[in-house]
Amino acid sequence: MKYNMLMKRKQSNNAILAGLTLLVMTACGEEKKKAPMEPEASAVTEIKEDATAMVSFNEDATGKIFQGYLAIKTALTNTDVEGTQAAAKAFTGNLDENQMELKGVAQEMANTKDIAKQRELFATLTSKVEQLFKDQLAQGTIYKQFCPMAFNNTGGYWFSDVSEIRNPYYGDMMLTCGAVKETIQ
Repeated sequence: MKYNMLMKRKQSNNAILAGLTLLVMTACGEEKKKAPMEPEASAVTEIKEDATAMVSFNEDATGKIFQGYLAIKTALTNTDVEGTQAAAKAFTGNLDENQMELKGVAQEMANTKDIAKQRELFATLTSKVEQLFKDQLAQGTIYKQFCPMAFNNTGGYWFSDVSEIRNPYYGDMMLTCGAVKETIQ
């Protein structure tokens, strides 16, 4: 009798879990199919470098900051803690003495091994580079993208050099969750 009750409870819990998973996936526009695998981080970085050749800024320093930002985003998209640390550390090298606030956020990201904390710091970094990217963009297009489910459904923005969604806040869990909210030209 107890065994039957335990089995029914387990089946009920599995049904609830399956329903919640489906709800989360559909809430963000995900389909039931599995997302395509991301190439290795180095391959993604190489692809991004080619794609960003079409984006240029009024100052070379801003272009380096944008490249560093994309490297951090790529590492987070791949849920690569060590890659995020390395990209954040390299990012700090592109900043000058007038950008100490950005440097502090990036250093904190480089010093933590907690992917959730790195993603929170990335959201902060995104808000701090937005005006710089908008003011300095000389040619090309930057896409401001948004995931409504990030950070307990408060949402999170990021910038990309391509319109295709690759979510840095969920990585492979919900790779394509999000939408382009603004096109900056």
